[in-house]
Amino acid sequence: RYIRHGNHSADYVPDELEGTLWDDGLDSTGSVTFYGPSTFLTQDVLERTVQLGCSLNGRLPLPFAELRAEAAYTFEYIKNRGFLDGVDETNHYMSLLLGFDW
Repeated sequence: RYIRHGNHSADYVPDELEGTLWDDGLDSTGSVTFYGPSTFLTQDVLERTVQLGCSLNGRLPLPFAELRAEAAYTFEYIKNRGFLDGVDETNHYMSLLLGFDW
């Protein structure tokens, strides 16, 4: 998975609102940007996320039930985390599922 996240009102709204759900997208005049030309992903600093994952699963049938198991791993790399130029981050996500059905 590849995700790009831009902040269409960078430098125009308070830091605590930048790029959040509550950010209306203001320009330098204080007008909301969705009424005019789009600034979609044209900012100087974009947050870019790459995720790679894999999973294995299996089932073991028994005379009276079935055992299930699944293991998954995801690697995540984030460039410009939080719209901070040069701030990169890596994350590792792992999961294990065991089930018993009868």
